Amino acid sequence: MSFFIKLLFLRDGIYIHPTKLGNYFNGLIFLLILLSVGYGNNLLLILSLFLFSLNFIWIFKTYFHLKKIKLLNLNIGECFSLQNAHFRLTWKGKDLFLDSQLYLKTNKGIISLRVLQNDENDFQGEIYFNKRGMYVWDKILYSSTYPFGLYQIYKVDSIQGQTFVAPSLISHFSLSNSMEKKSLGQENKLIKGNEEFSHFQNYQGESLKKIDWKIYSKNNLLVIKERESSGGLYFKRTWPDDFKDFEKEHSLSMVMSELKFHYERGNHFELIINNKKFSLESNPSVYIKCKQELSTC
Repeated sequence: MSFFIKLLFLRDGIYIHPTKLGNYFNGLIFLLILLSVGYGNNLLLILSLFLFSLNFIWIFKTYFHLKKIKLLNLNIGECFSLQNAHFRLTWKGKDLFLDSQLYLKTNKGIISLRVLQNDENDFQGEIYFNKRGMYVWDKILYSSTYPFGLYQIYKVDSIQGQTFVAPSLISHFSLSNSMEKKSLGQENKLIKGNEEFSHFQNYQGESLKKIDWKIYSKNNLLVIKERESSGGLYFKRTWPDDFKDFEKEHSLSMVMSELKFHYERGNHFELIINNKKFSLESNPSVYIKCKQELSTC
């Protein structure tokens, strides 16, 4: 991000400066004025003053146009790191220009927003977060070129908000992927079971009869099978205990992918994150709390 953009965020306001083309245009006007005065050409002087006045009017018109615009609200949809999220920005007042760029000042740096659709009092597009966490913003910068690419215009407004960016999702996720065990010096192996049980659970001193010895022989991992209960499928995962063989960010991605998988299917899913227990049964509020916990742990 350029130093100039960061400098603009120091205070709210409207800033207008000529582009490279604008500098050429202003230089041409100045040259015409010098030639008209030097050669005493009144017609050339009138043309020069006309272009100068038109240029001056453009600047003032653009300034007051932007002054009547107030950015109101920024809504960002469900966010996962390393993936595009949908945003919607609303404002009141005059229409914003079509050729627009947006920048958001957050506690984790300046993030650009890609505008895909410009409707009346409404911008829609995509925003990309490269890290998980809680993002808090307080300012937004609107930028465009007007008129005819002669001037670069900026408008900085205060706008408060926050969003939680969850760990990235694993592509083509399946439950068998979530039971992956990584051993040093070996390739990753998948633990496979039949479809009659509801979930695997780490062995914690239960009866030896419950141990799945086939999985132990293939993966050197002691797990037991929990049968399906009368209430339907039940799944239980504990972070970080169930994921000690994985790098932290990858393990969080696995948990997030499994959480979303069960939520979308309405499965009973008990998730323990750093000794905090969440029971998910297609409950949006619990799902959101789980995502927030995974975002910041």
